[in-house]
Amino acid sequence: MIHHLGRDLRELGEAQAARQLHEDSLAAARQTLGAEHPFTIYLANDLGRDLHALGQFDSARQLQEDTLTRARLVLGEENYYTIDVANTVAAALYAVGEAQAARQLSADTFTRARRVFGEEHPHTLKAAGNLAAARPR
Repeated sequence: MIHHLGRDLRELGEAQAARQLHEDSLAAARQTLGAEHPFTIYLANDLGRDLHALGQFDSARQLQEDTLTRARLVLGEENYYTIDVANTVAAALYAVGEAQAARQLSADTFTRARRVFGEEHPHTLKAAGNLAAARPR
């Protein structure tokens, strides 16, 4: 699928190309599927990651917070993608200097991911890493 290509581009250091691909895909998904469709939510999360990779932290945070709200409403708090989006929002909050909010969201996400997926799942480990990064030094 096209979103996998975007993720691969971002991982290869081509975040701008990934952003363009995800922006185009997200616009098409919103038009054809609607903003609350699970795939649209998934694409919005990927675009937020692209923005973060490009250093556009405020834009990433705004998109990610909106995406998290939609994911919670549509998919539920304990859905795989909702937890993935929550991890991404926590990183975005930390990047814009909102360490306390990042800590709170990371703690909640860690607790939820550990309960839903177990100790060794990548989402649980990501939440643990976000929590550690957001702790006061």
